[in-house]
Amino acid sequence: MEDPESETEESSPPLQDTCIQEVTALFPDICLDYVQTIAGPLSFVPHEVINHLLDLQESGQVYQKAKRSKQAIGKRKRTTEGQDDEDEVEKLQNRLSEAKRKYSNLEGQVIAPKSTQMATIKQMIAGDFPLVPVKVIQQTLSDNGNRLFPTFIAINTAINQASDHHPLPWKLKKTPSVPVQRYRKERIDASIQTCSNDWEKELMKELEAARLLQWDAVEKRRSEALAEEAERMNLESADARGEVTECGCCFIATPWNRLVYCQGDDPHPFCINCARRHAETQIGLSKYELECMSMIGCTAGFSYSERQKFLNKKLTAAIDRIEQEANLRMAALPGLAKCPFCHYAEEYPPVDVDREFRCRNDDCKITSCRLCNYETHIPKTCQEAAIERGVDLRREVEEAMSRALIRKCNKCDTPFIKEEGCNKMTCTRKGCGNVQCYVCSKSCDYDHFNDERRGGKQGNCPLFESAEERHENEVNAAEKAAKQKVLEENPELASAPELLDFNMSERVKTDDMRRKNKLGQRFRDRVNFMPMPPVLPLEGQRPFFDAPPQQPQAQHGPAHNPYHFRQEDLDALLRHQEAHARAHDHAQAYAQQLHDAHVIHNARRRPGEPQIPLALDRLQNQVHDQAHIGIRRRLKNAVARLGNRVPPPLGPPPVPQAQHMAGIPIQAQQQPQAGAFPVAPGDPGPAMPGLNFQGLANFEPFYMMGQPDPMENWRGPG
Repeated sequence: MEDPESETEESSPPLQDTCIQEVTALFPDICLDYVQTIAGPLSFVPHEVINHLLDLQESGQVYQKAKRSKQAIGKRKRTTEGQDDEDEVEKLQNRLSEAKRKYSNLEGQVIAPKSTQMATIKQMIAGDFPLVPVKVIQQTLSDNGNRLFPTFIAINTAINQASDHHPLPWKLKKTPSVPVQRYRKERIDASIQTCSNDWEKELMKELEAARLLQWDAVEKRRSEALAEEAERMNLESADARGEVTECGCCFIATPWNRLVYCQGDDPHPFCINCARRHAETQIGLSKYELECMSMIGCTAGFSYSERQKFLNKKLTAAIDRIEQEANLRMAALPGLAKCPFCHYAEEYPPVDVDREFRCRNDDCKITSCRLCNYETHIPKTCQEAAIERGVDLRREVEEAMSRALIRKCNKCDTPFIKEEGCNKMTCTRKGCGNVQCYVCSKSCDYDHFNDERRGGKQGNCPLFESAEERHENEVNAAEKAAKQKVLEENPELASAPELLDFNMSERVKTDDMRRKNKLGQRFRDRVNFMPMPPVLPLEGQRPFFDAPPQQPQAQHGPAHNPYHFRQEDLDALLRHQEAHARAHDHAQAYAQQLHDAHVIHNARRRPGEPQIPLALDRLQNQVHDQAHIGIRRRLKNAVARLGNRVPPPLGPPPVPQAQHMAGIPIQAQQQPQAGAFPVAPGDPGPAMPGLNFQGLANFEPFYMMGQPDPMENWRGPG
């Protein structure tokens, strides 16, 4: 039996085939029937046909192009039955995309609140939501620019998200609204065909598009519910048979038929959800390698069959595209050119030799200009084509603002944006790992910044700052400079500079302000949450009344002094305190507390003055004036411990409150303790050997605010 393809080749004249091959090599998007039409009168001479096509382009005419194939790259051919189902799904997705693109934008014709169009919109919405009050419909219409489509979607979303814990924000009507018959689902197609009113016909199309999205949301929820039920039944069945294994990532018991394994010598199991999230993370980092997620350092990958279990078509296409780009980048081809409309790339001569890029991607096949990255416009220049397309000059301003916001790795050109954190950025692209400054984009280390603790110096780029403030300042500066440049090049816009303004909808502005406030609050919390300054040194403290009497010690040092601190411990605490002091030099809010600590210290030398209880009362009153709950709690603990550390006066206190707050009975204060040194009135007395804590100011305040206290032996009862 002869090959039918060979018969076709024999019946086709070689001259025609040669002509078609040479023409399509230069014009890959040309229609083959059109080539047959123009090549016949030219006797299928290739160079004659090519010259004819070039003459058409030079005269401003275009040749007939072939229709683009809708079959995706790499999509497998299916049977007729399966192809029909796939075509239906594709048509539905196209309709959904078209509906969102056409009707989701709030900009358009303004509809008066009391017009006939508004009354018709209310009737349409009330017919699909008969229990929703009219006032709710009116308010939702007002919030969505008096447009039918976004109002319909907003009401439908609120109803779908309602539950017992989150009820509807309105009460349902007792009597449902009566729908208009011509707007019912089963009659709206016929009504569109017979309607003679253009605006009403357009509203019915908009209503039909909103119903399509409503149906799609219902189908998605139903599919998700069925999938969850199927997974639950599968888990119960596998658990009963003992066919479950713990996932190596989330450590959840997973049925065997929902696991994927790496290709290591000892394969590690992972559930499909964890493997899919891992793939999505790698794609977000512009990486295509899917390695084992085991915590023991396994670097094995996943086989093709295992990948098919957790990768859908979109993830597979994204990984393939990233891998292709990586391979082309590593090849470092000097004449590599890319299609601006897809990921196809090919080696091309210099731009001055060939200005057009002819994409050979079956799903694209667009001939583009290599200078402006738009569809080809030869013989017109890029500027003439831009004017003809009506490109708004505002785009130049928007691109300048984007360039000011988006950083690029100065080694591999990977774009990135920082939300928060320090300005020492590390590129996540595999094989790069470049470290650069977010402020000046120079490769750097910690000594590049203004942090002296890490080798930097003052005046360098800041290590920590508010990313939102930097973004806003840089974008505003870029917008101002770009507008000035555009106005200088186009003086005719000087009378209407508002045409260059970058406008956003109110909803986008609200979301952006909410995001900025959230990030700014986190930054302010980190800056404002600082400890109290340390208390100044307290000398000559005496033990509490329950401490045993102390005698003068002739010997000093660790072996004879139970309260002795090692010098290395004090040095470490000193370095720790100094580091915090440099970070919080501007903590001036506690100047009054520092003064009160002086008062408490001086009260030891002037026991007759009633400054101790007054100072403590002032501290306790200021506890309630602190705005930050964390500072309030820490200050309260500090007040209590300062009260415990107040030394007893050597004479009768004039204010009984001082006795109570110091925790010392009056009798114990009137009589000197046995073994105590005799002191004269007004004399502070000698300091106890080993108890002169000159290094108290070196302790981090956290030790006095609820964390382990190095002065545990000086803590009073309770």
